[in-house]
Amino acid sequence: MTDVIVVGAGPAGSGVATLLARAGARVLVLDRATFPRDKPCGEYMSPGVVRLLHELGAGERVEREAGTRLRGFVMEAHGRSRMSGSFGHAPGWAAAPTYGLGVSRRVLDTALVDLAREAGATVQESMQVTDVVRADGRVAGVRVRTPRGPRELHAPLVIGADGVRGVIGRRVGMVAPRPGMRRIALAAHIEGVAGMGDYGEMHVGLAGYCGVAPLDRDTANVAMVIRPDHAPAIAGRPDGYFREALSSFGDLGPRTARGRIVRRVLTIGPLSYQARAMAGDGVLLVGDAGGYYDPFTGQGVYKALRGAQLAAPVILDALASGDVSRARLAPYEHAHTREFRGGHAVEWLIQRFLGRPALLERAVRLLGQRGGMADTLVGVTGDVLPAARVLSPAFLARLAV
Repeated sequence: MTDVIVVGAGPAGSGVATLLARAGARVLVLDRATFPRDKPCGEYMSPGVVRLLHELGAGERVEREAGTRLRGFVMEAHGRSRMSGSFGHAPGWAAAPTYGLGVSRRVLDTALVDLAREAGATVQESMQVTDVVRADGRVAGVRVRTPRGPRELHAPLVIGADGVRGVIGRRVGMVAPRPGMRRIALAAHIEGVAGMGDYGEMHVGLAGYCGVAPLDRDTANVAMVIRPDHAPAIAGRPDGYFREALSSFGDLGPRTARGRIVRRVLTIGPLSYQARAMAGDGVLLVGDAGGYYDPFTGQGVYKALRGAQLAAPVILDALASGDVSRARLAPYEHAHTREFRGGHAVEWLIQRFLGRPALLERAVRLLGQRGGMADTLVGVTGDVLPAARVLSPAFLARLAV
């Protein structure tokens, strides 16, 4: 007797499961992992994420485990230009908190899974979903591979929250690879990174870019996103490639030379997928499962949690009516498009600069010289200022002068 099957217990899945279960829905969450577990990620939570965590009821428990409060971000382009922006100084700031967090996904995801269970959702781990079940032309459940063998599980609605390259979106034909953006991500925890403070870092090089999120006084999550033509060099030796590549990102080479990798290098890719639809008959996608562009702005967890907030009331209305058709779920799709349209435009704009090293260096230099602009950009990517602040003609014109 299940109303909703949620596939994936990350922030999107656990978030929507918590909201639905609190409202009385019978929710089953399935994940192939066993929690706590590691996951390749930038492990940077923006101020917007901090706010959403507190709204959901997980903020205090996550902050107790988080190692570092982050005041803003530093960006370095090809080792030649640099800018620094602070969250709390962004013009027009109107929301608390004014800090981000460096926190591992082991901590974050476990806290959210526990919250979903406390809300009344049933969470089953080590359950690998392999396909959807269809009945009368609609999705009616999932097929799973368990330690005891294959099973079929049924529910009126299936939510795909299973991340980049998620099974649900691919099986129902709602997502597809995005041409030209098929990058590879590598992430590790390094102890002994010199010069860390209370700012996150982003370093751009010719091979891609590399983010640093301090997790505590001695350890940082270091995550790099690399062009697909480097795949042969990565294959079979991700640790060796990771060490070698660090020297191509500004001053990270010497700063990590004496550092020790304390969590193995994790890889994932290709990263970029686009959604053809966010909802169908008996199925809905939340978080990265509904499309993923590029992790440069670090907004994946924000989109997961905010997407869960947008989806929950629509799902509850559909369940109450007994109609979980695409037409009934369409308000979620429309709300999702409105919510993230501006952010996607900012991501697209940043990609245009990343593909032109000289232009990027000049833009970063100008942002560094005009601190208010750097604060605005960091405020937008920190999910606390509207994307229109960066997309405005006045802001763009100042980058060109």
